[in-house]
Amino acid sequence: MTGTSQHTFGADIQQLMHIIIHTFYSNKDVFLRELISNASDALDKVRYASLQDSSLLNGNSDLNIRIQYNKEEKKLVITDSGIGMNKEDILQNIGTIASSGTKRFIQALEEKKDMNLIGQFGVGFYSAFLVADRVVVRTKKAGDTQQYVWESSGESTFSVDEDNDTDTALVRGTSIELYLREEDNTVYGSIQKLKDIVKTHSEFICFPIQLEVEKTREVDVEEEVDSDDDKPVIEEETEDKKEKKTKTETYNEWETLNSLKPIWLRKPEQVEAEEYKSFYSSFSSAGGEFITHSHFSVEGQVNVNGLLFTPKSAPADIFTKDAKQHIKLYVKRVFITDQFDNILPDYLKFVQGVIDSEDLPLTVSREMLQQNRTVKSVKNIIVKQSLKMLEALTENEDDYNTFYKEYSKNLKLGVHEDEKNQSKLLELLRYPTSLSEDTMVSFQTYVDNMKEGQPGIYYLTGENIDQVKSSPFLQKLRKKGYEVLYMTDAIDEYVVSKVTEYKDKKLLCVSKQGVDLGDDEEDKKQLDRAQDVYKTLCDKMTEYLKSKISKVAVSDRIVDSPCCLVSANFGMTANMERIMKAQTLGKGNGMMDFMSKNRVLEINPNHSMIQSLAVRLSQGEDIENTTWLLYESASLDSGFMLEQPSQFVSRIYAYLENQITTGIDVSEFQTKLTASNIETIQEEDTTSSEHDSIKEDVASVLQESQDTESATESATPINIEVSEE
Repeated sequence: MTGTSQHTFGADIQQLMHIIIHTFYSNKDVFLRELISNASDALDKVRYASLQDSSLLNGNSDLNIRIQYNKEEKKLVITDSGIGMNKEDILQNIGTIASSGTKRFIQALEEKKDMNLIGQFGVGFYSAFLVADRVVVRTKKAGDTQQYVWESSGESTFSVDEDNDTDTALVRGTSIELYLREEDNTVYGSIQKLKDIVKTHSEFICFPIQLEVEKTREVDVEEEVDSDDDKPVIEEETEDKKEKKTKTETYNEWETLNSLKPIWLRKPEQVEAEEYKSFYSSFSSAGGEFITHSHFSVEGQVNVNGLLFTPKSAPADIFTKDAKQHIKLYVKRVFITDQFDNILPDYLKFVQGVIDSEDLPLTVSREMLQQNRTVKSVKNIIVKQSLKMLEALTENEDDYNTFYKEYSKNLKLGVHEDEKNQSKLLELLRYPTSLSEDTMVSFQTYVDNMKEGQPGIYYLTGENIDQVKSSPFLQKLRKKGYEVLYMTDAIDEYVVSKVTEYKDKKLLCVSKQGVDLGDDEEDKKQLDRAQDVYKTLCDKMTEYLKSKISKVAVSDRIVDSPCCLVSANFGMTANMERIMKAQTLGKGNGMMDFMSKNRVLEINPNHSMIQSLAVRLSQGEDIENTTWLLYESASLDSGFMLEQPSQFVSRIYAYLENQITTGIDVSEFQTKLTASNIETIQEEDTTSSEHDSIKEDVASVLQESQDTESATESATPINIEVSEE
């Protein structure tokens, strides 16, 4: 070796390796999974690069991963014929890691003690120190002539040297030598153990993984022929009667451990359920279980094979701006990228999987692929297959309910953003209703259950189920037996802003002005009569409330409540106003002020309170304060927030005071309150007197006891003291 170069690990790397080496973990098997994964990446890179420069494969066209175990040296070697590294690559890839990623990994590792975290932070190579006390890396970059060797015992330093040893020469690629610790050698020196790890974690790697195994075979042994001419000639035995002599010979052979095709290239009927689970476990960065999958092959202008999964639990960052997508793109089994910005729309970011196409170009950069027309077709196929996967899931109600609890907001976001697939997404939505609070129903189920003559699909938005089901807007609809969808997600407001009908059935918001309640001609005539009767009252109440609403009108949408506050036909619902005000720019929004003044206070002509109020007005009484109380009460009951709650409270107190104090004489209590100090003093004197009396009684009892005892025996007099306390 020449050009010896000693280097020091960064502080983060030292801390990382200290944790890996000196902390016990139950599953060390991940080291082999990670080293094989790195080798596969290196093979992907050289195959991709060779498409533009075929000379990179000169001298060795085989692309494989080989594993050897040396029993005498207790050494495990993983070798790949991939892209390899030069000195600069070694220092960049093995000497350092991105600081932020390392720190986050160390923190997560210390908190969870979970070695499955390795690989999610780009630190897979260092898992080698889980089982080895010394690691040697020999590597030669494709197209270069110089080979290098990296070595470290996992402490603070490592060395990088030129490797001129002909016995370890590589055509290209990387060889990682792990000198196993004594306790780990007994485990990972087992050929069967190595096979099991590869089958569990790396069975679907696209490149052959070959393990050197020791085998035996029987070979013929040639007998020595005696050349003594003096011996008598014996008649030769026939071929059938001659017995051959053999011996057992030991030899080494490369055994391929992953001879199966990549799972996504096989036919679905040839893949067992356990194989899907195993593949998802090794493929998915999220881990855990999947709730459904789609294994498909599409032929046409674009040929695509794919395998998509829906995780059982939604990723924590699913709605963050930097949420990652988890689709790996292959072209003719050549890994291209998993770093697409928009291979999936935002609402489907939870979908994970592998896509392999025969039709994408291989001779362009990955950046150019982003704008490739064929890629756009592939994106459409992924979206289409994802929606088919979810549609098929609806056939299993329990599984779909589990999915819907995790991803309902994603589907609703899709309805709002993806007009092309809006109708398909609508079929996937589910809502509780006024007739089915515990069971979610689809739009199709709602339409199937609609009553004859029902004008449309009724819905009500709100903050939660308890709020919407007690809304005054449901009173007449319940009376008629009409079903109402309960929409309690904030994003539902955006859904109904985009969707106005479903299969020719209009969506009708029951909290807005002018909603069609399915009234017949007689109902309409009766309402017209009521409007004439209450015109004076409505005009007067409108005069009082003109700063808050557009008008007061008679309505028959309510049955039990005296009034309700409805939004303008094209205005914001109470729930939408709440959402807008909760946002940073919600306050002081001029549009919101305009919308709020277009509300209508609707009164119930059949309610005794409204009828009495009309009588009081006709008798010349002032009804302004009562009008404001009705308005503010209706605002709260209808889901709106009061701008000045203190004014409402003050009116309530004033009203209650008037109701409670009228005709009541409270002078007796006022007199008692005035004399309270004197009574307190008297109580103190009484208490003192009672205390003295108790002392005397106790002393008397004890003295009588003493006299009785003295009559039978001589006793010492007892002195009694009673504490003042």
